[in-house]
Amino acid sequence: TYADIEVVGGSGSYTYEIVSGNGEFKIDDYDYSEIQGTFKTAGNYSTNVKVTDRNNTALSTIVTYEVSVKQGYTISGIVKDADGNAINKASVYFTNRNEEDKYCDSAYASFDEKGVYSAIITEGTYDIEASVGYDEEIHNYLLGQSFNASKSGVDITLPVYKIVVITNDSRINAGNIGTWYTEKEDSIGSGDVLYLKAGKSYNLTSEGSVNNYEKVTDEDGYTYDKYVSTTDYELSLNINVTKSETVNASVKTLRTYYDD
Repeated sequence: TYADIEVVGGSGSYTYEIVSGNGEFKIDDYDYSEIQGTFKTAGNYSTNVKVTDRNNTALSTIVTYEVSVKQGYTISGIVKDADGNAINKASVYFTNRNEEDKYCDSAYASFDEKGVYSAIITEGTYDIEASVGYDEEIHNYLLGQSFNASKSGVDITLPVYKIVVITNDSRINAGNIGTWYTEKEDSIGSGDVLYLKAGKSYNLTSEGSVNNYEKVTDEDGYTYDKYVSTTDYELSLNINVTKSETVNASVKTLRTYYDD
């Protein structure tokens, strides 16, 4: 945990020193007005910080910081698509039904490379929301989930299929495919992998740009790629989502800028 040390008065420039207390507190090495604490067990901790005016050491004060730590639990699982495969682009959000809980009113989950999410919460009853992409229709919930210990296997399935986008233009790849938009200009996702709602039809477009090069050999016989121009393009994708599949998006050149 961390907290900012707010000081007014004096010259406006201060030094900070931990002078007493229990727990692993320290002053941040880069932001000297921030105090940090690391606590391995639940309990109550406190520390006293001496704040001194840098230009007049006769001016100083003692600030007490108190921290109450509660046992945390790790909740983990997999967000799955309609085929039962892990979605590593998903989001998972925990909301504590006890709005007065001062330890954990909500928590976002993080994901590992295998698509397993995990979140650290305190004991309580939570609503869990899973989503993927930017489509507001693609959500699922686990409501009223009570936890008093760490738990794995809290899986959530979303009604989506995985759509992998390819093109016949070798210059276009995942790195230069931008955001996809519907006909109503709502953003739906980005890149070459989309998770789209099962049973829904989409007409999507995405714009991007690629640099064009040509092989050039200089007077010393060294061959290199010389930048020639930049091409802006538009991708179009029309699909009725009934399964996970790889689809070919059409490419239309919008404009090309040449190097003068």
